[in-house]
Amino acid sequence: MKRLIGLVLILIAFCLPAFGMGDKSVTMNPEGTKLKAADFTLPDLSGKVVHLSDYKGKVVFLNFWASWCPPCRREMPSMQALHDNFKDKNFAILAVAMDRDGKQAVSPFLEENGYTFKVLLDPSAKAGNLYHVMAYPTTFIINKKGEIAAKIVGGRDWADKKTLNGFLDLIGE
Repeated sequence: MKRLIGLVLILIAFCLPAFGMGDKSVTMNPEGTKLKAADFTLPDLSGKVVHLSDYKGKVVFLNFWASWCPPCRREMPSMQALHDNFKDKNFAILAVAMDRDGKQAVSPFLEENGYTFKVLLDPSAKAGNLYHVMAYPTTFIINKKGEIAAKIVGGRDWADKKTLNGFLDLIGE
């Protein structure tokens, strides 16, 4: 019940206008639907290989973005706030950079803005294609069982109080 309340709170927060950015579509999986998140392997900025399955047992915020994308850039500060709030909980942000120039394009942007959440590189759109990402940013919320709980297309303010409370309920701590 607590998880359902958390998902409802997240849905409400996602449907609120934020930043005036693009498509505000949210797709929630109906209760009982078991849509497994597809595993993938991508390098992080240091070259370390990361598997999505490494994060099983955590709530994963899987965000597909590009450094040249204005809505992506606008939502990043609130993603950092989300990371700062939950980095010591059963929660992880995986921000998948879709830039074709990979680390060369992404690293300066991240350093300039001081973002510290986990960034993975996907210049060939391997994971992006696996998740059928058609627009940036696109975010998937993956529950502790490795199931996709929601897909959100468009930028959001991830740090507003309702969203933070919704994630706290989903994390269950």
